[in-house]
Amino acid sequence: MNTGKTHKYSVMLKGYGGEYSCVPLTAEQAAYWRKKGDDKLAAHLSFKGEEGDGIPAKYQLPDYREQGQDFVVGLDLDAGVELTVEDENRLKLNSDDEDFTERQNFSREIGPFGGPPEEPVAMYRTVLKGANLYNFTTNKPLDPTLLTLDCAEISRWGDVIISVTYDGEEAELFDPMDREMQDPVAELLAKPSDLN
Repeated sequence: MNTGKTHKYSVMLKGYGGEYSCVPLTAEQAAYWRKKGDDKLAAHLSFKGEEGDGIPAKYQLPDYREQGQDFVVGLDLDAGVELTVEDENRLKLNSDDEDFTERQNFSREIGPFGGPPEEPVAMYRTVLKGANLYNFTTNKPLDPTLLTLDCAEISRWGDVIISVTYDGEEAELFDPMDREMQDPVAELLAKPSDLN
């Protein structure tokens, strides 16, 4: 029912997440990084552009955030995301309601990306602990079944929440809150034939 009043809501998502990227490699680069190991691959992608990397030019990889790479930012759905909804008076609404946590309220807007690869790729993610705050308005009372956490399905790492929609409209993402950075993770995905 349209009440004639504009209702403002905030959605807080807390948990683990970060930046997720899929960087294509040549067969020669894949063989090189297979020998170096995933830890050195993660360090190389983390500090791209800094002096002292010491990686020969032909094995250097592009910045994982460059245009053309598969790249998303979000929260790991399977790592125990905490969801809270508040109205304009900061009254918490239905934060424990099953409607917010049942699987049918999760959609896959994009993806999957990152495998199984036709060509070798480096999967890379930063690991952050923190929160994202989204705002939306509606002229109807809150209906929890209209709230959707839009996910990208990422190989090896599952579903990542990349946006929030309410009644089909994307909620506005405010500046992410303070985040605690942890060690980044990388993994080389390649068929054995790609490494010969």
